[in-house]
Amino acid sequence: MKTMKVLLLLVSFFAATVLFADDTNDVKAEIVWQKDEAKMRLMPAGAFAMGTSDAEMDRLVKAFSDDGAKREWFVTETPRHTVEVSAFYIDVHEVTVGQYRKFVAATGHPPPDWSKVSEYAPTTDHPVIFVSWFDAMAYATWAGKRLPTEAEWEYAARGGLVGKAFPWGDAIDATKANHGQQVGRTSPVRSYPANGLGLYDMAGNVWEWCLDAYEKDFYRHSPKKNPFAGGVLHEVVKNLTKVDKNKVRVIRGGSWYSHQGPLRVASRGNYYPPYAMYNIGFRCVKPVDEMERKSK
Repeated sequence: MKTMKVLLLLVSFFAATVLFADDTNDVKAEIVWQKDEAKMRLMPAGAFAMGTSDAEMDRLVKAFSDDGAKREWFVTETPRHTVEVSAFYIDVHEVTVGQYRKFVAATGHPPPDWSKVSEYAPTTDHPVIFVSWFDAMAYATWAGKRLPTEAEWEYAARGGLVGKAFPWGDAIDATKANHGQQVGRTSPVRSYPANGLGLYDMAGNVWEWCLDAYEKDFYRHSPKKNPFAGGVLHEVVKNLTKVDKNKVRVIRGGSWYSHQGPLRVASRGNYYPPYAMYNIGFRCVKPVDEMERKSK
């Protein structure tokens, strides 16, 4: 689609027209979020083709034939459909151990088992792991942000590319992502090249929690604009402790442990929200319209 082909140009244009609501009322394509000192990149409002087409699904079955792939493996990614998203800022990298430690110290939120964390994420620059969806939501709330919707995540992960399997193109590349147990644990954030929109580790390193509930048939009835599965978005954010613990939530991007399949930008994973794992972390977003309202 032409929209995504010119996305990089739109970033600079959009940054000149949107009001960034911090203490300086400055306008930038990249900002530093005051609460957790996270760098964030502006994702301009736009449309993109989300998911996997039938033709691509056939190619994937052939590509993963050695693993016994079947069409059923990819059907939840179909049909490919056009989605519009409103402008938002997104963390340029996953929330780190250091950032999460500051959150725990500031709030008294129950910490993960740091000894387990250090086994796979040994420094403060590694992505935090062993955090549940509820933990990630609590951090995002403290920071004044939220988790990305599944659509926002894929829009950002594609990096301005159209119809590509990975954030950098169609071929898996060991120099572009930590995956397949090559490293044996997580890597410090920014260890691999950013995608075309300046975002790191949108494939590999750790799976990332998304805001949505996982609905395998959601794409068949998904709203065109700002789709969200699992209720009313602002109510889920406001009442996160009331979210059904038995209903799986979306995870995206694959991890250091994953083979190449889950690293694809259209691949959809899921996990139960109360559980924390050695290969799941998160990053946050902030919708621009919320920042505009705050500034008025």
